Amino acid sequence: GKNYTPPTGSGSADSIPGGKNPQVAQMYQYLISKYGLTPAQAAGILGNIQVESGFKTDAFNPNEGAIGLCQWLGGRRRNLERFAAAQGKSVYDWKVQMDFMMHELRTGESGAYARLRGAATPAAAAAVFDQYYERSSGEARGQRIANANGIAAAMRNVSA
Repeated sequence: GKNYTPPTGSGSADSIPGGKNPQVAQMYQYLISKYGLTPAQAAGILGNIQVESGFKTDAFNPNEGAIGLCQWLGGRRRNLERFAAAQGKSVYDWKVQMDFMMHELRTGESGAYARLRGAATPAAAAAVFDQYYERSSGEARGQRIANANGIAAAMRNVSA
């Protein structure tokens, strides 16, 4: 969400603890191995998630009522909650949120998915994901791109 400020610190993107704050490498591998995304596309998505929620599945924006990794709000938040409940899992489970994001991309957000699938670099993937899936103001697009490039570099030696 536009009013969420992720925590700052000296930790690198790949040192985020598990649980509600999954390892970036786990999320990266999951997007590639389960959904067939390219490393660049996975990094682009994760660069956005870093801005949206600081990788916290329980991130909450009280001004908008947005929750989760991608700061879902309104009908999209309710759909996420129903998606989790249908599986008998917590809405704060990172895999549930990743699976929901991919479900959205393959259904109602298929236009964003088509553009994402055409992105060949982390920067392009980050920009497309921001503009067509997150639909942010674009104000933090440079940060999203920088994050995606940083994640791609950090994940170079991670097997998917």
